[in-house]
Amino acid sequence: MMKAMDYMWYKLYRASLKSSLSKPRGLLASIVLSVIIFSNIIVLNAFFSKIDIFPFVFHQIEWILIIQIVLFAIIFFYYKGRRILLIIKKYRVETRLHHILGSISVILYVCLSFLLIVLVSLYKPGYLP
Repeated sequence: MMKAMDYMWYKLYRASLKSSLSKPRGLLASIVLSVIIFSNIIVLNAFFSKIDIFPFVFHQIEWILIIQIVLFAIIFFYYKGRRILLIIKKYRVETRLHHILGSISVILYVCLSFLLIVLVSLYKPGYLP
């Protein structure tokens, strides 16, 4: 699991280097990764509440902001200093095929994450077309 997270962070880091916010190193990648993970948590919680397994816990905006900030802080402090250098060194020497497959997997993960947001919002319990 952490290997996949490291690779996701690395790909987002490489993409952030092409933006105007490439300094400080890794900040944009950490922000995007925390937003994607948090959106997945909200979508899973919404789905479980729609099928009556677990109650929806994100009713108040304050809790959403607090949890998002805490998640960002955890990711930001996890991906800093020596860990960044180790991840960059590890994935910098990837083969062209591994690079292409990794890019495709990251794109699929991001697209599926946002597709699930739409699908869960349209899901009606007990209704199958």
